[in-house]
Parts: sequence; structure tokens; C-alpha cells
Amino acid sequence: MNFEPLGDRVVIRPDEKVYAEKSAGGIDLLEGEDKEAQSGVIVAIGGSIEICTEGKIYNAYLMGRRVVYSPWTGFAITIGGETFKILNESEIMGILTDQEVQVEVA
Repeated sequence: MNFEPLGDRVVIRPDEKVYAEKSAGGIDLLEGEDKEAQSGVIVAIGGSIEICTEGKIYNAYLMGRRVVYSPWTGFAITIGGETFKILNESEIMGILTDQEVQVEVA
């Protein structure tokens, strides 16, 4: 990807898996509607994202980490046929430690 975010922006490759909301009986409740991913992998970090602790400055997020963000936040761009999300750092809610866990819209 030939894109470098500015400031406190983070570029995320959204997860391809978007899980359908189901009823207690297992029926898809939003059949036919597109649901936007709420998680993805960080692929680029802006230069202003850093934390200073005990005189050491380092990136708050690490490349390749899977994170959770609010659906429909940020904006999507397509580069080389691949879609990415650009978010502000504050729009990321957390880092997923289990890379296989499902993230669903509640």
C-alpha cells in the first residue's frame, strides 16, 4: 500500500468476515443488509501517534495488530483494488488479543 496517514490517523484493513446478527433460534435478523466490519488489522500509523513513558517514545499501536472500532466510523478508501478504513486514533476502542474472536454488532 502506498499511503502514509498524517497526524493521529490509522489505516486499517477491515476484517472480511462480517457476522450476521442472529435470533436466539439462529435465524439471520438482517438478511440481505450489508453489515460493516467492526474490527481489522492496522496496516499504517500516522506519525503523531506516540506515548511518552519514562522518557521513551513509542507508537501506541503496533503494525499488524487486530483492533476493534465503532461501525460506520472513519471513512473508506480503495487503493489498488483493496478497501481500507482511515480512523482517528481516538476511534479505536481496543486491541484484540485473540486473533480469531468474532466481533459482532450489538
